[in-house]
Amino acid sequence: MIYGLKVVMRYVLGSDRAERNFAVRDDDTFVVSYPRSGNTWTRFLIANLVHPQRDVTFANIEQLIPDTSSQSNRALKRTPSPRIIKTHQYFDHRYPKVIYIVRDPRDVVLSYYDFQRKYRQIQDGYPLEQYVEDFVRGRINSRDWGTWGENVASWIATRSTSDQFLLLRYEDMVSNTVSELSRVAGFIGVTVDNDRLQRVSNVVLRTACVSWNSANQKSG
Repeated sequence: MIYGLKVVMRYVLGSDRAERNFAVRDDDTFVVSYPRSGNTWTRFLIANLVHPQRDVTFANIEQLIPDTSSQSNRALKRTPSPRIIKTHQYFDHRYPKVIYIVRDPRDVVLSYYDFQRKYRQIQDGYPLEQYVEDFVRGRINSRDWGTWGENVASWIATRSTSDQFLLLRYEDMVSNTVSELSRVAGFIGVTVDNDRLQRVSNVVLRTACVSWNSANQKSG
């Protein structure tokens, strides 16, 4: 009873995290990936496509494309339809339309290793060999989303033949951003020309550079 009261209070106060526990709508689109696979970058690209009149920044990205791991149930409920939602969740049959981003796991594990050291989630001297083993066996803090293999396989095995599923390779997004972004635009029903796609790509690149420089100035 006490646990149930705590859950209710977190919901009322908006201090819970939606994760998998929220009502999915028929017109929702989900941007899904295992962590450190380019989801945030893709989210900025999509936000600029869908909201051409907005200046998309880290200050408003959660309003435009909310993240289930940082937003409450109430916040997601208030987000107007059609919603585009970011998540790292493994397969959920309720998700009607999914953009899934996959990245080479060798790059994912190195990115995660650097990320966790930067934010003091592991010690600077943590052995890389041990970390790779932890990553493969699901012993790092992303375990709630499964291992890389489990997360990727759960979506590709169940949705790869569906016309409501778009698979993106991070490496293709990097090497040919405009072409891949054109696929995304078609999938979500946004009509844009190549000039607009190029502008979106350039804007997001500038945003990423500014954020990177700011973060380094603060840490320096």
